[in-house]
Amino acid sequence: MKRSPFRRLTATCAASAIILVGALSAAPATAATSALSSADESAMRDTWNAYGVSRATQDRLLEALEAGRSWDSLDGATPVTTTTGSNAGSTVTVDTFADGSIRVDTLQVPAHGPTRASIGSCKTLSSSHYDATIQCTVSTNVVVSTAGYAVTYHQVQGGNSRINSVTPITASCYGGTCGSKSVTVNRKTQIGSSPAYSTGRWKWTGINGAGSKDFWLEIDVRGSSTWSANN
Repeated sequence: MKRSPFRRLTATCAASAIILVGALSAAPATAATSALSSADESAMRDTWNAYGVSRATQDRLLEALEAGRSWDSLDGATPVTTTTGSNAGSTVTVDTFADGSIRVDTLQVPAHGPTRASIGSCKTLSSSHYDATIQCTVSTNVVVSTAGYAVTYHQVQGGNSRINSVTPITASCYGGTCGSKSVTVNRKTQIGSSPAYSTGRWKWTGINGAGSKDFWLEIDVRGSSTWSANN
């Protein structure tokens, strides 16, 4: 029996619909993306503005972060410039990288050895003519995160200094989340030229697959000298 044109058209449309539905159901799901919050953006811009990063560079770095791309300062790159200065009794070191990202390290220390009573928020808890017990704060600002902790140490001129205690680390993260926070006294007492030191650690995990970074922040004490380091 001869099939009608209408039946042939109906069958063709039905087959096309099945193919279309199959294609749609087989399509991969699009990964959800997270927008940078206005509070996080404001916090990062405040840091950049404080250290002279141009608006154009700020915009480019924020666009990269939201697109899931990391920065040189987070990838272990070598800074192209490093500047060190003083601000309100603190030593401030600013590393600048090729893509314009920055890292800021701040250490509050007495300016002229252990006999000074107080500079900035450093406090000398006790002292004599050759030693002192001091409490200072070490902190860092890597734009996507700020962190710091306080250290109480006994500083001895011409002798072995030691770290008495540390506080828990405080860390805030922007454009991502913070985790795995800890502080460890790695070497409590100086051994010869090897300083007493402690290390704070935390982890930043960026939005939209921008990667993650395990950060550390160290303070070293040797004789009458105190310094900090971070990544």
